[in-house]
Amino acid sequence: LRSVVEAALANNIDLQLARLQPVISHESVVQAEAAFDLVLGAGSSRQHSKTPQQRAIVGNVPLGASESTRETWDFDGSLAKSLQGGGTVSLTTDLTRTSSDASGTTYDPNPAWSGVGTIGLDQPILRGFGRDVTLADIRLAGILEAQDIEALRGSFQNVITDTESAWWNLAMQWRTLQVQLWLLEVGMSVADVLEIRRDYDTSPADYAQAVATVEQRRSEVIQQQQAVQNASDALKVLMNDPVLPLSGSSILRPSGLMEAGEISLSPRESIMTAMAHRPDLRQLAMSIDREAIDVEVADNAMLPALDLQAQLSFQ
Repeated sequence: LRSVVEAALANNIDLQLARLQPVISHESVVQAEAAFDLVLGAGSSRQHSKTPQQRAIVGNVPLGASESTRETWDFDGSLAKSLQGGGTVSLTTDLTRTSSDASGTTYDPNPAWSGVGTIGLDQPILRGFGRDVTLADIRLAGILEAQDIEALRGSFQNVITDTESAWWNLAMQWRTLQVQLWLLEVGMSVADVLEIRRDYDTSPADYAQAVATVEQRRSEVIQQQQAVQNASDALKVLMNDPVLPLSGSSILRPSGLMEAGEISLSPRESIMTAMAHRPDLRQLAMSIDREAIDVEVADNAMLPALDLQAQLSFQ
């Protein structure tokens, strides 16, 4: 029985699927926490232009340049972070390099550099304010992960229970088959004895009844063999052991006996233990916590929007 349960815990298909869900839920927690990571942005652009210009002509001599050339490079960077209080703080910078060229014209400085830096703060005061609201997605994702872990615990318990039940059912089917084989053997012995005594004290009706009983028991043996096969296949499905595939012709046969030790439990202790550890009850309690968070977020969404914005720039 122990080896069968260990095989089921290691290979059962339902458990393999159930193990994936907590991993997926954990990634949702990481995704929700990523909303408070630093966000770095950077970019650059280049603009090159040639602009025709009017020129004055004095004595058939043009004065000034016929066109001006201007090249501008722009570099910008930003760093922003969402705060757990609901606000956002940002730091941005913009650096521009301008180079101009026109015949007969001098620019100073050339190239010219200009930079702008800005520090900004956006903070909601009513709607969207507070850790309870801003961290709601993280808390919900964490509860969902915990619920999936409890569901996995429940799946483990179900697989263990189903496997043990299937093992005992197979043991019972084998024992029933042994009894029916013994009854068939006894019936055949009785029929053989009656056949020998047909010329003495056995009536045709008694002999016919004995033969009919043998055939009936033979049919029951065949049916019971099928029941053993079905019970073996059911246990194979739960075990999903690659060494004992369902398509194989082998039939499992239980060995050993389960020994139960004496244990004393009071009704109160049993109820309190179930209340504290049953996966389905723990999931329900977590569902209440999720609903409470949704209520908090909904109540906050009913508040008017009032935001504080502050900005400091230097050039």
